[in-house]
Amino acid sequence: MSIFSLVILKIPLLLVSSACDHVAFTAPNPSAQSEERAKYDVKTGASEKGSFHVVRAATTLRSFIHAANLLELATIIRSIYHSEPQQCMKTFHGPHYIRDWSPSFVEPKIQISAQFLTGFTLMVLGASLRAISYRYLGKNFTFELAVRKEHKLVTTGPYYPVRHPSYTGAILFMAGAIISQMGHGSYWSECGLWHGAWGLILGLVYVALIAYVVVVIFLRMPNEDAILREEFKEDWDAWARRTPYRLIPFVH
Repeated sequence: MSIFSLVILKIPLLLVSSACDHVAFTAPNPSAQSEERAKYDVKTGASEKGSFHVVRAATTLRSFIHAANLLELATIIRSIYHSEPQQCMKTFHGPHYIRDWSPSFVEPKIQISAQFLTGFTLMVLGASLRAISYRYLGKNFTFELAVRKEHKLVTTGPYYPVRHPSYTGAILFMAGAIISQMGHGSYWSECGLWHGAWGLILGLVYVALIAYVVVVIFLRMPNEDAILREEFKEDWDAWARRTPYRLIPFVH
């Protein structure tokens, strides 16, 4: 199969990547009511502002991933439509932002690489795990920390091997996003965005958002366990004994 054909095949994969992004970082239910969030805040000492910030970070990260995919799609489609070599947008790396000695900046080779396929696979797995978690928790699943009315303890499906499968999915997805969108064959890598001022700033913001969400996940899990234990008592204790792992079976 020619390089040209492989580049065309990347178009549907990028569209699937954006669909996974939408699933992973779009709340499946409306925001919890104030009294439901307040109940959680009182019991754990958590701040409602913290939930707001992480929701805003997830929304911003979703936009970043969509934008990166759109930029790569536009570059590929433009190259195919005009039957000419791929070109990088000068908005991010004009002549005074880049090192002229690097030919990849002038004529990038956006393609399906092993790194892209690895990252893409992680994104699909992560988004799928999130979607399954949404389905099993139903109306109880919100991006804000809250104890909902008629809240039920779910211990089956993805909640059987680990207690926080949606967070496992989020981490898998974010790892995949970085690998696929910044690895070999990506617009970010091939156009040398790390060497330009604006590209460097956007890249650091992107990585910082992911780091922030990961830190919040690890801070949230003990609080969620504590509130569920208080809410469901013996039922939660029995679940925790049977399912002692939070994210990865036999690891964490």
